[in-house]
Amino acid sequence: MLSIYGINSRPQQAIDAIIAATADCPEKTLKKWQKIITADTNYIHIVVSGEVEIRRISDELSMFTMRTQGILGVASVYNNAAHMYGIARTTTVIRTIKNPTSNVSSVKITSGLS
Repeated sequence: MLSIYGINSRPQQAIDAIIAATADCPEKTLKKWQKIITADTNYIHIVVSGEVEIRRISDELSMFTMRTQGILGVASVYNNAAHMYGIARTTTVIRTIKNPTSNVSSVKITSGLS
């Protein structure tokens, strides 16, 4: 039931547009059991093809398996959330894209008060 909901609520047109827009980015082929680390907030990973199992870092629990195109690492960019990673379940093609706003998080904010 949950997978039917996920398939029906998936923004497929938006994902297709992102895949098309990143066509010039270099692709990397992962073999089965290679990891996709989402903890680095400087990178976003676009899964072009293959299956990726998403696991929780704390106890290696498998949360779900991506069987279609998708995006990994967005939560880490906005929330500094490094609580999961991906494992390629089949030969998987990904595009790793450097976050254009990655230098924004390193800006030191100081108070004007002395």
